[in-house]
Amino acid sequence: MTIFYIFSGTIAYLFLSYGQVTALHFDSEIERFIYGGKESELHLQVLPDGKTLVLKPKAKALTANLLIFTAKEKYNFHLRIKSPAHELVEIKTATNNLSYKLIRREPAFDLLEGASSLLLKNKQASPIVVNAQTISHFAYLSKGAPLFIGHEQIYP
Repeated sequence: MTIFYIFSGTIAYLFLSYGQVTALHFDSEIERFIYGGKESELHLQVLPDGKTLVLKPKAKALTANLLIFTAKEKYNFHLRIKSPAHELVEIKTATNNLSYKLIRREPAFDLLEGASSLLLKNKQASPIVVNAQTISHFAYLSKGAPLFIGHEQIYP
C-alpha cells in the first residue's frame, strides 16, 4: 500500500496500468468525481464503503485528469499509464512538518522530507515549476505522490 499525503489545491500524479485495478481510499466519503477523459477509457466505481474509488483503464493510452470531492477535501489527479502502476493508495491530508531531512540535492533545488509533507527549496534565481506549481523560493509539497519538473520525475 502507498500513502499519498496531499495538500488541498495541488495536483497529484497517479500511475495506472492497462487492465490493472487501482484503488484510492479516502478518510471521508466520496461525494462525487469528475473524469476529464472519455468514458470508454476508464472504468470508475465507488465501493459500498463510500470511501474507496476503483479505477481500471480500458485503453492502453490515457492522459486525463480526475477530480474527486469527498466530504472533507477536493483532490486533483493527473492520470498516466506507466509501470509500475499504483495499486492501493491511501489518501491523507498533508501538513507542514516541524522538521525535515534532506533526501535530494541538485544544483537547482534541495528536496527535504517530513513525516507528512515535502519541502522544496529553489536554489535558482528563476522559478521552478513542480506539478504545475510555480516555486520561487520554497514550497511545501504533497508526499508520496510523484513529483515532476518538466518531464523528469524527481520524487519518489
